[in-house]
Amino acid sequence: MSVRQKIAYLMPPMIVLSMLGVFQAALFILKDRQLAWYAGFLVYWPVWGVLYPLLLIGKENLLSLFRNKVPRGWEWLLFSLPPIMVFLGTMVIRYDPSGLPTRIILVITSFLTGTLEEILWRGLFVYLFPKQLVNGYLWPALWFALWHFAPGTISNVPTVSLMAGALVLGLCWGLLAYRTGTIRWTALSHILTGVFRSIM
Repeated sequence: MSVRQKIAYLMPPMIVLSMLGVFQAALFILKDRQLAWYAGFLVYWPVWGVLYPLLLIGKENLLSLFRNKVPRGWEWLLFSLPPIMVFLGTMVIRYDPSGLPTRIILVITSFLTGTLEEILWRGLFVYLFPKQLVNGYLWPALWFALWHFAPGTISNVPTVSLMAGALVLGLCWGLLAYRTGTIRWTALSHILTGVFRSIM
């Protein structure tokens, strides 16, 4: 493994532990779960979603993660399944994000989360471990699910449910990125999934 590959491979536990500390500290300081949730993401997005990928692979390589390679055949199922699952899930489990202002914020943040998490949890691994099933697909899918433990500890949604849902979604998005070599479509699917969850 190259130095960059080793860093990418070993960093996910650090992401989970650091963000667990951030979310817990935010809750301790702010005394409000919703405010602590947003405060945690205000650290997560710039540090892990922007700065870390830029330092690891550089701006040009980062932009190359979004190259336009169109999914084929059943790969479109991997694109459409996560938003459909969340849409159907909201019909069964009523998710109430507490009113219109919160819904608007969640829709807006869906664009940030969908793009930056795809860079972090799919793009870096597709770039650094191309066509490697374990290192490029399964490893980041597992840690994408485990990462949800951190915000889950201050969420009203059961942590196990967040992690289980993230594992399924991560496996879909990871396989799509693994097969196409791009995160253009996984980011779009991730954004749509977040938007559906926010407006339903």
